[in-house]
Order: sequence, then C-alpha cells, then structure tokens
Amino acid sequence: MKNGVKGEQKKKIILPKDVQIEMMKFFLRTSIPRKKRAEQAQLSNTNDRSET
Repeated sequence: MKNGVKGEQKKKIILPKDVQIEMMKFFLRTSIPRKKRAEQAQLSNTNDRSET
C-alpha cells in the first residue's frame, strides 16, 4: 500500500485569502460564543450544587 497515512499528510489544501477570512469570521461568530456559553452554564451548575 503506497498511499498510506504518511502520503496523505503531505497534501495541503490552499484556500484563497478571502475564503480564509470568511471562515475565521464565521468561527468567531459561532464557535467561540457557544463555548463561552457552555463554560458559563457549567460554572453556574457547579455554583448551584455547592450552595445546597
């Protein structure tokens, strides 16, 4: 088998700069706020349990 994992690692996908920028904007709008809300929810759940 010539095309193993090592061969696949050498391939690169090069995106145009504008596409990269749009992907980063999308990530900043969606993933980071979602993670922050999840962390806040987890912290509030931990606080609720410690008070009882």
